[in-house]
Amino acid sequence: MKSSILLLALIGSISLLAQDKIDPNYNWFESKENLFREYTSEISQIHAVLSKDNTDKVKYELASFSCHNFSKKLYIQNSSLVKDFSPYNLSDLEDDWNTKLEINEKDKLDLYYVTISSIDDGYFHAINAVLLKPEQPDKLSSYVFIEPQTDQVYLAYDLRKFSEKLMKKSFVGNIKVEIRTFDAFKFNGNIWQSFSTVKHSGV
Repeated sequence: MKSSILLLALIGSISLLAQDKIDPNYNWFESKENLFREYTSEISQIHAVLSKDNTDKVKYELASFSCHNFSKKLYIQNSSLVKDFSPYNLSDLEDDWNTKLEINEKDKLDLYYVTISSIDDGYFHAINAVLLKPEQPDKLSSYVFIEPQTDQVYLAYDLRKFSEKLMKKSFVGNIKVEIRTFDAFKFNGNIWQSFSTVKHSGV
């Protein structure tokens, strides 16, 4: 029986809270910097990588392959942050997620696994981000964000509207954004679990 049921997808992902910086008072959504104009070659590279990647071709299955699977698959296949694949137990991951990994060996991106949530609005979603300003990794405006199910690329200040459109309602609460690395996929004796580390977090 598949272990990747929805409850485990949301609860079973253990976050190792080795946070580099958390600044809950910093409003990450105010910046109007347009990275699309400032980093045209990098944006073109992102689109080129996405056009070759197969993540968006996977069928969404609420109980077995949902948003966090899409973002983790894109991360494993394309992130320069992955130096060693052994912690992921790739063959077991492919079997558990019922998907085929296609590792990008050439054009790696500074790609992160990202969770966005709002407790007040009952919202949780997982996407990806690419760091374009490595000198300011604690600022959300240093990243562009990718919806791995569609390959759409967004700026930081788009995230609230993106989330509201996804949920088809206006939000009343704050949105929490966590920039993460996806570190391992391991069997705990009963189920397979994903392990991630929060690198930067803000509201």
